[in-house]
Amino acid sequence: MSDTKILTCFHCGNKTPMECVNQYKDVEVDYCYDDEIGKDVPVAEYYEEYSFYKCPVCQRISIGLNSWDTTVFHPVTGDPFEDFRFIYPNVTADMKHLPEDVKGAYESALKVKNIDHAICALSLRRTLEIMCKQKGAKGDSLYKKLKFLSDKGTIPPILDNISLIIKDLGNEAAHGDEAIFDKNIIDSMIRFTNIVLEYVYLLPRELKRIQFEMELREEEKQQKEQEKQVT
Repeated sequence: MSDTKILTCFHCGNKTPMECVNQYKDVEVDYCYDDEIGKDVPVAEYYEEYSFYKCPVCQRISIGLNSWDTTVFHPVTGDPFEDFRFIYPNVTADMKHLPEDVKGAYESALKVKNIDHAICALSLRRTLEIMCKQKGAKGDSLYKKLKFLSDKGTIPPILDNISLIIKDLGNEAAHGDEAIFDKNIIDSMIRFTNIVLEYVYLLPRELKRIQFEMELREEEKQQKEQEKQVT
């Protein structure tokens, strides 16, 4: 394929013209019944286009996803709004429940995880700092803030220990210590950070959702019992 774009390779960190070596496009169509002609007619089309780009520097493949639809158009150009992002390597946090500032810091870490391990460790530490601030943690150091959240019950003791490991490694990166941040350590730190964020932000939301569904089931059960008594 001849399609070439200047993109940043998140495998090696180089910004370079990358050739699209393959593409796949998928489309979904919404229909609505038209009374005048007596049949369904298309009212909206949703497109997803997967592009495989090869980096000329490291020779590795990155997968980009471009999505658009026929429901919203640019008021000036008339073109549909397109949303392009890399889905491999993963450089965006698929955690829609996160506050924007926490999500932004976490995504910054993911973007450099294959490029600069020390910067990734520092960004993960910053993610915890922002999380602590967002949760109202008190203390003049990240250690004291994490201890505050642990004592408060926002994070359990085991996650407190994980967070402290991330904090210590982030400190090493920030202070220029001669520490070796290999890929295995960084991958583990990312998994740990993800667990902490899911516990703090996702689990409470899921718990409320499940409680709400259980309450609805109980109300339906009581309503059926009342209907039986009436009949």
